[in-house]
Amino acid sequence: MEGNWLVQGLLANWLSDLLAFAGVGLVTYLKRTNSTWFQPVLYGLAGGALVAVILLCGQIVASPKRSEASPENVETKIQEWVGNTAISVRQATAIAPNTIFTLELTFPNSNKIVVERFKSSDSYITLESHLLVDSQDQQKSFAALSQPDAQDILSNISLEMSRARIQASTQAPPRILDLAQIIRIDSMTEEKFMDDISGMENAVSIAKITFAQGLFRAKKAAVTQRVAPR
Repeated sequence: MEGNWLVQGLLANWLSDLLAFAGVGLVTYLKRTNSTWFQPVLYGLAGGALVAVILLCGQIVASPKRSEASPENVETKIQEWVGNTAISVRQATAIAPNTIFTLELTFPNSNKIVVERFKSSDSYITLESHLLVDSQDQQKSFAALSQPDAQDILSNISLEMSRARIQASTQAPPRILDLAQIIRIDSMTEEKFMDDISGMENAVSIAKITFAQGLFRAKKAAVTQRVAPR
């Protein structure tokens, strides 16, 4: 089989070279004989060459990038990639015995993402993040909302996460949001991994804003209702 592939490759290269030489020879002959076919043939060959270049470029762009990580080096690669940024990394495997490794990434704005490789699914990396409402005032404000208003805030957060294409589940404070994303190790590149963690970190920031805006609108509506003339 390998010999057949070699013969086919040699024949393909030989045929492409032959066609190229034939095209050049034909254009040269038509030009020397001042044939009226010179310009049409020249334009046709130029157009064909342009199409070939476009198709070649398309194949290069469309071809998937090879993974830059492997099961043997994925933890080292992640720390190397993140080490080139302002994101801090903390080793947390000791508190997650069901994982091969667990890394906690802290962004400059204090948002956190946990990167885990579970023993039960060691071909994948899992990104997880949570949104905690630390403010007692916000927790009390949310608890004071009617059920429809509280559910409306959580629904808006879920909608924003759907737009971000990140798997999420919402619940009542203090932990109102759980985010998760699974990545195959054999598809990981530095560019894709950094895009994935940046996208999740942005999702957490959007959820915080959506939650705060929802509380503000609910408070404003309650004050308006109280002062409205009866």
